[in-house]
Amino acid sequence: MSVAVLDQFLYRFMKMQDSLGTRFLPALFSLLEDDDSPKPFLDILDRLEQLRVVESAETWQYFRELRNRIAHEYPESLEQTVQTINLLHAEIQRFINLYAGAREACLRRIG
Repeated sequence: MSVAVLDQFLYRFMKMQDSLGTRFLPALFSLLEDDDSPKPFLDILDRLEQLRVVESAETWQYFRELRNRIAHEYPESLEQTVQTINLLHAEIQRFINLYAGAREACLRRIG
């Protein structure tokens, strides 16, 4: 994999993970629960798990942790960064499935 491809892979993963957590999942919660009052994200995530919109809150947290490890890389932890990238590459389908499940729930609700 070239450096440019790897850079885009990581950038797009981090952007999507951020967008899902800050905008899409809270908006989907509001839509499904008809509740737009402010809620802690972990409460939203737990409820979406109960509704079977996301596989598990734990899966979400796992990908959030990978995102944070990538975003906060340090030169002295190059080996850890490489391991994190390899983990993300191996697990990316789980992340895509997490998004696809949430998207399906949204489409069912509005469609």
